[in-house]
Amino acid sequence: MMQPKQLEDDRLYMFVFGPGFGESIAIRIPPNDWVVVDSCLVGGSAAAKHPIAQYGGQLSCLVLTHPHRDHYPGFDSLLELGQWDVLGASDTTLDIDYQKTANPKKRLNATLEQVMSTYLQQWTIRPQCTWRTWRGATKKIGVATLTSVHPDEKWAQANAGANPNNLSSAILLEWEGVRLLLGADVENPFWQEITEKFDARLISQHTAAKVPHHGSHATSHSQGAIHKGWSAGDDNRNWVVTPYNKGRGLPSKEDGEGADQLLDSVSVLALTGLPIRHSAQQDSPCETTRQAWRDGTKPKPITIDLPGDRVGTLTQTHDSSLKCYVVFSFTADGTQYPPHYGPGSIQIRNEES
Repeated sequence: MMQPKQLEDDRLYMFVFGPGFGESIAIRIPPNDWVVVDSCLVGGSAAAKHPIAQYGGQLSCLVLTHPHRDHYPGFDSLLELGQWDVLGASDTTLDIDYQKTANPKKRLNATLEQVMSTYLQQWTIRPQCTWRTWRGATKKIGVATLTSVHPDEKWAQANAGANPNNLSSAILLEWEGVRLLLGADVENPFWQEITEKFDARLISQHTAAKVPHHGSHATSHSQGAIHKGWSAGDDNRNWVVTPYNKGRGLPSKEDGEGADQLLDSVSVLALTGLPIRHSAQQDSPCETTRQAWRDGTKPKPITIDLPGDRVGTLTQTHDSSLKCYVVFSFTADGTQYPPHYGPGSIQIRNEES
């Protein structure tokens, strides 16, 4: 299924975009509150602008988790949509890489300086919109509660030069019987610390999660982001990974790494796209199995049954530029509905159906 034609009034919707480099999350809390976390470019504009423009609603909360270049392209245009009720961030310093960028085109495309300036200005003019997303800080958005579970303020201030991933704002969103874990790019050992500071069941017994840091696994130079503190639990949870196309790419396809580790905990794993550049993504949503993914077999387009014992593949009916997204939806009692997979996205099943 592609993006929904309309949003049901009684459902929470979670749109996750990730075109190979970058990610953005747009959550519609019933009846009409939008929470947007980070930004990336899809179809030539900020990804989150697509559902907001299509379905309408209130600009309730906008969060920048951390100042890495795969999290803020188009963020300035989200700020320009109108006056957001809440602007959230913990770290308002500039990305060191951005400051040192000599290429004028990259400097032109990098919007972080303007974003931070607007944040600080708005926090001064409208202090009620300020949400410093330090651990334990909460915000009420409509009938939902957002709680920042990372970073710790004292640690962050004492380690201002730390990797921005580990200063990024992981958030828990709770609405009725639905709990969403938005893992940002937080890596280990911080997930152990988070589960010690919060009830471990609160973190692991979520309904859905944006998997932290592209599903990175432990290597000789990194502890990765996969941790039992958030991964242990029921296998029917809804997990979505945004890919990262630099280096070897994330999540890794290798046996015992990345996606393979994640599928030890859930029966189905959603990827917004392949860990390759946006222009090389598939034209249709695809599906594969855990074994086929490990073997490097090319995913096949998701098929649907058609009249006359025929089968077909899903095609985009409007806005053909919109790719690399997955949409989850839930009612207040936690009932899960079949996800919507956009072109370029991948569904990986643990076993053959």
